Amino acid sequence: MLKIGEFAQTTSLSVKALRHYDETGLLVPAETDPVSGYRLYAEEQVRDGAVIHQLRRAGVPLAQVRAALDGGDSVAVLRAHEEQLAAERAAQDAAIAQAHTMLDCFAQPVPVTERRCPPLPYAGRILRLASEADVEQLSDETASAAFGELYRELVAAGHPPSGAMWTGMREGPRASMEVAFCWAVDHPLPAGWGGEHTEVGQLPERTELVAEWDLSEPLDLPEDTMHPAALALFDAIAARGLEMAEQAVRQQVRYDLDPPVLELSIPVSRR
Repeated sequence: MLKIGEFAQTTSLSVKALRHYDETGLLVPAETDPVSGYRLYAEEQVRDGAVIHQLRRAGVPLAQVRAALDGGDSVAVLRAHEEQLAAERAAQDAAIAQAHTMLDCFAQPVPVTERRCPPLPYAGRILRLASEADVEQLSDETASAAFGELYRELVAAGHPPSGAMWTGMREGPRASMEVAFCWAVDHPLPAGWGGEHTEVGQLPERTELVAEWDLSEPLDLPEDTMHPAALALFDAIAARGLEMAEQAVRQQVRYDLDPPVLELSIPVSRR
């Protein structure tokens, strides 16, 4: 039998760790003196102690160490831990690489201009989402279908779009998010046109800040990442002493420009 200090020296486990493993049931001494409380370990426990030391030094969680002792396959447990770490490292490396890319994009100069806009009648197809996180999951196919469906309905009703299409995002009822897929039209449409999921109205005369992002080199934005053009808008608002007239960013792709650009605009006012 080995006293706790001798067992610790033999297995390279600390006395503090051995006491903890006793309390948690991972490695219970073969005997405990009822009077002195001294812990005594049997020689056949040395192997378990050595295995615990190696697995813990490799960072294997206690639950998996316990599984290794119970199942007797410490190599399989270590290999599974190794594979998990490799996957985590790969994810971290990818996140770091993406962060470098985005910080480089944030540092790029983005043209931001101020323009005065006349009233703009529109019709929009409204999509309500449970949360802002769901906005990031919207696919190009979903947007194309919404724009295409609304376009066909406008043409069929004799109100063909007269200008560009755009996407708008805003907060909806009960903390939901609403995305509006809008077409400009010649004149305001009657209230209720298009049914429950269609909104008709007119953007008022307004001053907008407009940021343009060159689309000649595609930017693969990860989920929940602010677009550099949106960041440039907020930088410009702060630098010019403006404030948002409303929290509604419009987004449209200007295919009439060469190269095409992503245009983000937001209504602003003087403080």
